[in-house]
Amino acid sequence: MELTRRQMRILAFIARYRAATDELLRRKFVPAHRDIEFIRRTMVRLVQRGYVREFKIAKGERYYLLTRRGARTTRGIDHTPRELTEQSLPSVLGIGYFCVAREINRYTAAEFRRKYPDLSPRRLRSSVYYSVETEVGMKIGLFIVDAGGTQRRVHAKIRRQIAKRMSLPSFVSLIHAGHLRVTILVSTEIRREKLSAFLAKRSFGDVEVEVAWVPELEQLEG
Repeated sequence: MELTRRQMRILAFIARYRAATDELLRRKFVPAHRDIEFIRRTMVRLVQRGYVREFKIAKGERYYLLTRRGARTTRGIDHTPRELTEQSLPSVLGIGYFCVAREINRYTAAEFRRKYPDLSPRRLRSSVYYSVETEVGMKIGLFIVDAGGTQRRVHAKIRRQIAKRMSLPSFVSLIHAGHLRVTILVSTEIRREKLSAFLAKRSFGDVEVEVAWVPELEQLEG
């Protein structure tokens, strides 16, 4: 029995973001007038057919990872994707919720390396980027998912991430042209307001820094 177009798109989404929940998939793929049970039935079928694995989160929530069969179908790789940890799951899903809300796509590591080989040395992760069109042209976004540290610690982390990239001539050109954005994802509106105010008083040169509230992170971190 062949997969439907929607089922293939769902598997491709999970491959891109590493994991997905019923609610995340509903927002991405289901018309506004359909409820979450529509996507839930689809996911039950994909679990039964061996394309995805289902895991429980708190309060009856579920998230899905690809199986070896699912990875082979969407990515052409013949191994089972790694399971997520309690630390990595909020980051992975938080990026997914942010991208769906903004209607943008996160780059997979392979995509970013193919498109920007000069920006992809082995010592830097290539799976933390997205691109977005702005009033001043295209920008590359760099994700940092807030782990709840002090404001000074977040500031230091941003500076470290920028400094690492300033050692690459291609990144230097990108940064000086104003085409790098650092996006910090936080779990509460209060955190967003306080961190934004703190960072607004600090200079990051030609790098744009934004703090974005992802409400789903609060539940995932709790």
